[in-house]
Amino acid sequence: MLLTIYFAVAADLNAGVITTIWSVTPFFVALADYMVFGVRLKTYHIVGIALVVLSTIMLSLMKIIDPDFSEDVDTPVTETGKQIVPTIVPVLFGILTPVFFSMYGMVFKHFTSDRIGFKHYNLIFSTVIFVNTIILLTVIPYWSDGHFDMRLFWIGFFGSILDTLGKVSGTSALKFGPAGPCAAI
Repeated sequence: MLLTIYFAVAADLNAGVITTIWSVTPFFVALADYMVFGVRLKTYHIVGIALVVLSTIMLSLMKIIDPDFSEDVDTPVTETGKQIVPTIVPVLFGILTPVFFSMYGMVFKHFTSDRIGFKHYNLIFSTVIFVNTIILLTVIPYWSDGHFDMRLFWIGFFGSILDTLGKVSGTSALKFGPAGPCAAI
């Protein structure tokens, strides 16, 4: 997900386009949930997902809808002023991200099913610890070049706590409810 946004900025592509592509994730997850587990959605689930997706699209395209809307994002470019990566790279990442989110949801739901028996909170906390350890190991070389900012560290630290709580809540909902609406939220 982070790489997708990075490549969008590097390709001088509005990140709203990428997050708009991501907004189809609840539909992908609902379809996968139906195909794998046979979970059918009720009409109010579909309407709710559609409204959340529409809201996401509107927010994601704010810069296109309101040209005066500004984002404080520095576009990484070469010295000649050209984009670093071609536009197709973030678009492909943007298309693959909902597919990977859907796969993650189905694998999580499978592992926490009564047949397999993993505890959902153990699985998500283990996943968070593993992923955050990998991220930490990849940023240490970046920090060693003098790019460490204590203020950003604390923002990231508290943000990761909130992110973990969100993941635990979201995956708990995924275990107990239909996957499409859980993914929308």
